[in-house]
Amino acid sequence: MNGRRTRSAVVTALAAGLALSAAACGSSGSGGGKASATTAGPITITVGCEPPTSQATARKNWEADVAAFEKANPGVTVKGDDSSPCDDPATFDAKLASGRMDDVFYTYFTDGANVISSGQAADIQQYATQITEYKDI
Repeated sequence: MNGRRTRSAVVTALAAGLALSAAACGSSGSGGGKASATTAGPITITVGCEPPTSQATARKNWEADVAAFEKANPGVTVKGDDSSPCDDPATFDAKLASGRMDDVFYTYFTDGANVISSGQAADIQQYATQITEYKDI
């Protein structure tokens, strides 16, 4: 992926993560113990697949995107997860079942039903039109 496309993907993922987090806060699902959307105070979202420190340029771009996102969304803190591998099929189902999955995570197309049935996904369709590059996704 080129830098612009990677940056767009990260910003899109962060925007989706915020929408997912906000939707999950208001739901009656597991929600990982997050506060209600009506609760005043800061929100922290976890985002998987943060580039490792060994990928200095990608990590620097990631951190710049996170800083820009947090500046545009006061009260939202992004906590990156640089676990390797970031999309480990061996632990994926266990994280879903335990409610320990990051708020924003990569999944395989074939795992969609599993993610939904676990209660770890919220319907964010109402927010999708706010993503400027939605038609390209």
